[in-house]
Amino acid sequence: MQQAVSCHVEADPGDELWTALLTHAAATNDLKLSCKLLQLSKAFAAATLTQLAGQLQVQLKTSSLQTKAAWLQRNSCMLRTLQVSLAGAVPEKAEACRMLAAAMITLPMAGLRGFAVRNLQYESADTLLCGLSSVAGQLTQLDLRMKSYRKLSSQAVEVLAGMAQLRELVLHEPNSAPFPCSFNSLLDEADLGRIGSWLGYIGQTLTQLTGLTRLQVPFGIRERMGLLQQLPAGLRELRLGMDRSQSASLGRDVLHEVDADEGAIEAYFPGDAQVRKARRQQPLDLSHLRALTKLQLSAAVPLLSDDKLPVSLLHLHARQCFSLQPLLHLSSLEVLALRPNTVPGRQLLALTQLTALQEVKLFYEGGYYPQGDWLEWDEQLLQQHAAVWPKLPLRSLGFYEDSGLIIIMLPFKP
Repeated sequence: MQQAVSCHVEADPGDELWTALLTHAAATNDLKLSCKLLQLSKAFAAATLTQLAGQLQVQLKTSSLQTKAAWLQRNSCMLRTLQVSLAGAVPEKAEACRMLAAAMITLPMAGLRGFAVRNLQYESADTLLCGLSSVAGQLTQLDLRMKSYRKLSSQAVEVLAGMAQLRELVLHEPNSAPFPCSFNSLLDEADLGRIGSWLGYIGQTLTQLTGLTRLQVPFGIRERMGLLQQLPAGLRELRLGMDRSQSASLGRDVLHEVDADEGAIEAYFPGDAQVRKARRQQPLDLSHLRALTKLQLSAAVPLLSDDKLPVSLLHLHARQCFSLQPLLHLSSLEVLALRPNTVPGRQLLALTQLTALQEVKLFYEGGYYPQGDWLEWDEQLLQQHAAVWPKLPLRSLGFYEDSGLIIIMLPFKP
């Protein structure tokens, strides 16, 4: 296709060949190709701007943001989605975000529907939200993956509340705790006050986003579970998390994708007594989300016996589970990814009651220091669970130890 671009410089941008080229999917996905079309001639530039208005999907990195600033200013009308991946030192990323926020306020972006920035710090996320004020009412996707959390400014919350067309909202970087801390400190009221409660900040705003179908937000052990009642009833996909993987706590920038079924073990794994104490008075209740089909819960949101999940669930990923009781009424559940170390051995057999299950993925862990005490492999539990494995539609089986290293990970065939 790029060869065609170089061979027909004098062609009429209105003829059939070039009309087909401008309407081809590659023209909206390939920034280099779009740039070539803009450079052919004034006629081609005009035709490209007209045909690709609100269609172009652009991905940029911090290093290319400054060099592309002038291009964005000239051609912002073509954007449909803009994704920026930040890298480098914090000051460099902060400066890139300030520049991007300023551009978002002033540039004509009538066709923009999706905006994403990854590897953010809180201050930059707040700046970017404020910079989206001019396009807030037209966005359907917003992805601001923050690695630290503080209270949003009132202006940022106001901008978020104005995103009436929003369908997908991501405000969390997977497997990244807000600061180097243990789950013990997350159980402390003083620390909770320091990091704040994100749903406490934006929960009331979320009730106004009635079209929201996908939500991913940080959620800690001491969050008030009642805040979840503010979530829009039309949600189809929900991820609640506040995890720091062992590798991240050791300073390695190893972050896992949102939909990963496995990954590094949870550093600072909260013990049974701690979790039960923190959650005894407020069970997890998501039963009102009757449209929810996919749910992912981090280790900071363990499943307990009194928790309630929506019967509509098709896909469940639970990083920590003390009881399978909340799962037993999920008659439509098709995919289950679970870390069952804390599931009593004989209780695993109850999963055979879920006749709609098509895939089960189990990941065990042991042989490391989660909270100052050595976590031994529980051989008796493993033997009891192993007797159940052939009775389940087990797709994969994993065993982890030490710094989240996989010692065995294999597809399972009974």
